[in-house]
Amino acid sequence: MVREGLLLPDSARIESASYSKTWRTLVGLDSFAFDRKLRDAAFHLFFIAGELKVIALGSGPSAVRRGMKRMLGRGRKSNLNCMEITQVRPAHFLGLPCITIHAYSFHIQENAMLQSKAQRKSEQSDRDWASG
Repeated sequence: MVREGLLLPDSARIESASYSKTWRTLVGLDSFAFDRKLRDAAFHLFFIAGELKVIALGSGPSAVRRGMKRMLGRGRKSNLNCMEITQVRPAHFLGLPCITIHAYSFHIQENAMLQSKAQRKSEQSDRDWASG
């Protein structure tokens, strides 16, 4: 998943589809293939350590959608522009059906040194404003 409004290089030929107002899903790529394409285009994909996990009560598509909204909100809160969803599976929490979602955060940028949170926030605010 990549943030909507993120300008990726045309030379990387990265295919994506709209997922929500603020996120796009990548088509046919895992994080390794995505990283190779970005490196070939002189961009950098930074892995942010630590697995993220969200539990959404309920089952079916609506629970998955709620869980994904919470998960992607975590990326937005950290001003990161890329996430890899590694697992979505049904489970039970205190005997109630739920969906667990696991993910990792990434950040894409041209510079080889990871930007500060303030710099990422400023750039993302500009992108959000530009995309309406």
